Amino acid sequence: MIMWAYRSGGLCTAVLCWCALDHCFERIVRAQNVEAIVKEVGATFCKYLAFKHQIGRKYFHDCGEPSCSWDDWNDALVSKLKPEKERVVLSYGHNGFGNQLWEHSVAFMIAESLKARLMVAIIPDELSPGGIIPPNSWAGMGAMERMLPKEFQYELLPDDSPIRELCDAESFFIADRPYDWRNQNYSSNFKHNLVSLIEDSKPRCLKMVGYFQNLPLCAEDMKKLWTPRLFQNTTQLPGDNDISIYLRCLPRHYHFNGKHFYEAILNHTSFDRIWLFQGDSSRVLSMPCNSIHPSLSLYSHHSS
Repeated sequence: MIMWAYRSGGLCTAVLCWCALDHCFERIVRAQNVEAIVKEVGATFCKYLAFKHQIGRKYFHDCGEPSCSWDDWNDALVSKLKPEKERVVLSYGHNGFGNQLWEHSVAFMIAESLKARLMVAIIPDELSPGGIIPPNSWAGMGAMERMLPKEFQYELLPDDSPIRELCDAESFFIADRPYDWRNQNYSSNFKHNLVSLIEDSKPRCLKMVGYFQNLPLCAEDMKKLWTPRLFQNTTQLPGDNDISIYLRCLPRHYHFNGKHFYEAILNHTSFDRIWLFQGDSSRVLSMPCNSIHPSLSLYSHHSS
């Protein structure tokens, strides 16, 4: 049976398409059915889609446990797929170091799930709200560049790099910011674009930008990835029963709570020692720190 069909919404806008009835409906339905690709994206990415309500709640169980088989950053330097279907995950870092630490961690896990190569870069102006790169993004990226091998840095690729050519030509990106999910065009086209990328038989680049918070994925794997690099220039490490506090001693919207706030938390917490990390990554303190805040100096000793 033959039918006339208008296909819109990014499929082939305003083009009158001929297609066999069964084939036409199959393609239209499949474009919106992310569940059709869950077996192709791996358990970790499947879990991400479930947490973001892009597939049904049954997949919290049906996805299986995230594989998390990569324990070293070098595992993400090469795509594990055939060259003709190579996948690259490009993670855009934005905001401070803490945000970027998690942003690239999620990108690493997604790359592992897709058997893709991972690259990292600073968020471009066109993906920044209002065209302005968020505060602390360059400082956070500077810290990441000191920790990660140069092979991961997208900006160091030569101009004629096939990876740069592939990613620069890619318009779709997975965005996980409130700014993006409020964007009707993005949310309405997310499923179609993702299915198109995953099912494409040619090389594709999956760009990622966002906070990706509240994803309980591969916690132990993250410790293995970051701990050696975070403390590569430190002779002492926090113990299993220690508390680590990262201090942003900056003006503007950052502020410290009063002494009683810290007392209420720490007096009900069992710990051996508190480590204070300042914004300068070279400063690691495990001693009284009166210059930062008087109340914190009370707790840089062992708890009673």
